[in-house]
Order: sequence, then C-alpha cells, then structure tokens
Amino acid sequence: YQSNLWKNINSTIKQKNKNIPKFEVFGTDFETKDGTCVRDFIHVTDICEGHMLALKYLLNTDVKGSKFYNLSNCEGFSVLEIIEKCSKVSGVNIDFCAATRRPGDPAVLIGNSNKIRDELGWRPSQDLTSMVTSAWLALNKIQKDSKITSKREIQSNNHLFFKN
Repeated sequence: YQSNLWKNINSTIKQKNKNIPKFEVFGTDFETKDGTCVRDFIHVTDICEGHMLALKYLLNTDVKGSKFYNLSNCEGFSVLEIIEKCSKVSGVNIDFCAATRRPGDPAVLIGNSNKIRDELGWRPSQDLTSMVTSAWLALNKIQKDSKITSKREIQSNNHLFFKN
C-alpha cells in the first residue's frame, strides 16, 4: 500500500481532467489524528546514507558476525498528510474519496532506528516535503523520458537531482 501511494497519487494528478475514479483512501476511521493510516516513510538518500555508514563501520572495525539496523524516521505521516503535501508540491488539488478499510491494515506502522542512531550517529536528513518533491520529480521524469541519454540536473525547491 504505502510503496504504491506515491505512484497512485501521481497517476491521479496526471489523470485529473480525464474521466477516472477519485483516489481512494482506505479507511478514515482509524484511531489516528485524522482517521487515516499512519506510515513511516523515508527518503532514498537517507537509506543510502545509512548503508554507507554501516559499510564504513564494517570496513573500519573488527566487528565479528553481523549487525542489523533499522532505518526509519521514527515518526509517521498520515495518508491525508501525504495527499495534502502532494497537492502542495504538484500545485494540483487531489480529489479523493473514503473507501472501507482493507482487512489487516494497522492504524500505525512506525519504525525504530534508535540502534543505528546511537551506534553510528545516523539521522534521516530529508523531510516530508523533500520526499514528496523527489517522488514527484522522479515519477514524472521517468514517465517522460523512457531513455536518458545524458547527465542532466533538475533543480526544484532547493533540491538538486542528478540523473544519468
């Protein structure tokens, strides 16, 4: 669900003036601040930074065996917060409708990254605006350019993105 949230919202925005159903929000009666599911999203660059810190740790210490770290923001964002942020970033009002809950969907799923924060000093650096902006730019660029022929830069809201 959450991994497709960005793509589904993006598709809804792109089809705005076409005859398609509204974006469905599965459950608005959860015990959360706005009634929608809360999930812990993380920016891909934060994931990369966590992996790099773990690799440096493995290469520069005499660690025996394996270590496991969870990468998360340790905070959640509701589906409605994501929709509102996507509307703001894209400049398009996202129409949605409430749908019934899906079986098994928990109200809140939030990770705990205290171990990597304490042991390696990792902290996520990207906020929700950055995550939504990156997803919006990436999804739209990928759909526009099926082939990328040269290195280019995309600048938006003080974020610099490179693509090959």
